[in-house]
Amino acid sequence: MKTKKGLLRQTGQLVAFVAIVLCSFTLSACGDDDDDDITAQSIVGKWILEKGEYAMTNPITGEVVRGTYNRCPDGRQVYYHFNGKGVCTYTEANSDYGPRLTEYVYDHEQQLIAVGISFYRITQLSSTQLVWEKLDAADDVNYLFRETFVRE
Repeated sequence: MKTKKGLLRQTGQLVAFVAIVLCSFTLSACGDDDDDDITAQSIVGKWILEKGEYAMTNPITGEVVRGTYNRCPDGRQVYYHFNGKGVCTYTEANSDYGPRLTEYVYDHEQQLIAVGISFYRITQLSSTQLVWEKLDAADDVNYLFRETFVRE
């Protein structure tokens, strides 16, 4: 009888231990997935340009021109403000140009966003950061154009 009770107690303790371990894995997995649930609402908000980079290759000469830039050093802060109704405001603060309104379309499945006549592939979108690469191609020039924004 003692052996049966002891065996039952050990089995109960083992089941409880396994349940605790499984619950801790489940809770930690749920916490990690918050930024993976990207929806159309994820793009809504004000995104301030943090940095950009470009590389252009002339197909005739093969010359590659590379460059980077951070928040505009002359005080012209650049940002996009996306609302939930498909309208985007592009602004260069402290410049001679006023805010420009345009429409945008966000394609969640392909991670593409069309802003006016420009197309961008979103390579990272979280609650705090947006990174995109421009898809438009200039005539006779291959290039990379990537910008990183932070949410205000």
